[in-house]
Amino acid sequence: MKNIFAIVAISALSLLSHPVLAASKQETKMLKSAAECTYVVQIAEENGVKLNNSSDTWANLLMQASDKLGLDAGAYYNEAKAKYESRARTMGDDNTLTKMIDNAQKCDRGL
Repeated sequence: MKNIFAIVAISALSLLSHPVLAASKQETKMLKSAAECTYVVQIAEENGVKLNNSSDTWANLLMQASDKLGLDAGAYYNEAKAKYESRARTMGDDNTLTKMIDNAQKCDRGL
């Protein structure tokens, strides 16, 4: 899982130099991971966690990648949000927040 965040960052940056093409399965997965990073970093920041890369950085990266791929970043962001809301219902808020902060730190190290 740790390596996926590094791959997300590298893949997203490489997409910025290419024209819009049909999104491959790997690019779609990358966009999904970038959306999840955007969401968890935002929540971590709201809870006082200091990271090297802000949620604004992730949001910009997500938007640029989605523009290049021609995919809806909002749908992927909402999917990530729903994932953690579902987890909160089953695992509890504290457990979910801990997991989100851990994932935000992994995202931050990967970028």
